[in-house]
Amino acid sequence: MSQTIRRTCLAFAVAVVLAVSPALSDSPTVKTIGGIEYLNGGVGLNERATMRSDFPLKLIFARTDTAFVNSVDVTIFDQFGKVVFDLLADNGPWLYVNLPAGFYRVRAEYQEIARESTVRIDGPGDQEELTLLW
Repeated sequence: MSQTIRRTCLAFAVAVVLAVSPALSDSPTVKTIGGIEYLNGGVGLNERATMRSDFPLKLIFARTDTAFVNSVDVTIFDQFGKVVFDLLADNGPWLYVNLPAGFYRVRAEYQEIARESTVRIDGPGDQEELTLLW
């Protein structure tokens, strides 16, 4: 392989890595609290575009004027009232939670105003989406 072709290939490879790097850095990573996996983020269009999850619960936090909000405290209770997930103001406007099948009550608080909703997770392949508005 000639020196010119090698340089061209190397330049192309560097350009591809540089083009992909911003998208990779905008991708949130899966974290765990109390054995429950979650993925949060969605701050900015690039981050929302990279967020995909098959976790069964997707929460969206927004104002009534449709602007997204973040830094929401989220507590999820099982059907017996036991806290199974508790996240303090560490989330973007989108939060995916990997919950097992069951009935849950979701409580979210933003700027000292709480919102609550219930959700039923049926099992693998099911994804419920809740939008909580302030």
